[in-house]
Amino acid sequence: MLRLADSGLSPAQALLCGRVSDSVSGAGLDRFDATLTYEHPAGGGMPAAARSLPVRLGRRAGGWFVLALPDVRRMPAVPAPVAVKLTVRVTAPGRAPVERSRTVDGNRLAVVTTTMTIGGRPVAVPGITEAPWTVDVPVDPRPVALDGIVLRGHDPADPVAGATVTAGPAGPVTTDAAGRFRVPALPLLAIVPLTVQKGAGPVVKTGFVPDYDRPVNTVVLSLPV
Repeated sequence: MLRLADSGLSPAQALLCGRVSDSVSGAGLDRFDATLTYEHPAGGGMPAAARSLPVRLGRRAGGWFVLALPDVRRMPAVPAPVAVKLTVRVTAPGRAPVERSRTVDGNRLAVVTTTMTIGGRPVAVPGITEAPWTVDVPVDPRPVALDGIVLRGHDPADPVAGATVTAGPAGPVTTDAAGRFRVPALPLLAIVPLTVQKGAGPVVKTGFVPDYDRPVNTVVLSLPV
């Protein structure tokens, strides 16, 4: 049985929804937190404001999320004629925080009350009719290093000193006396193009698939005999 203490309801209100994903692979992240702030200039007789919104985060598998006000009546009043910036800030383990924003006209954030009939009684139901808005948040993986060695003809007994190794847009590095090299931070790509060359010799090209869950990746490269 539905019992109504009064003639008004205070439903939750979804404000922003979207998907948090890895910027390289596109896979959704399942471990993250998110907050929401709003910001607007002065207007309509109201001062400028920049504050947090008291939202709750709802998550689903695959990185899908929704940020909702538990009580829509807690939505702050904003000047109707100004642009309001809603900013979601996402934090995920091992990754730098990311912010994405959506600008909404203040008129569209107004809380509007409609009347519904529930249990034979009229009930006032407030809501923001055009919400939620969509904001997708791609998150970069943490930078990873690449350690490697350059050999001649795949022979472990014949390392190549002074070879130049280039990893995509990252700057070139040179192998040491033992043929070893390090790229401190690989570019954020699903497949990183690698080139290796000794002096004016032939250029050998290959692709390397980084494992961004490992702080240091390793690779063995080879020049022709």
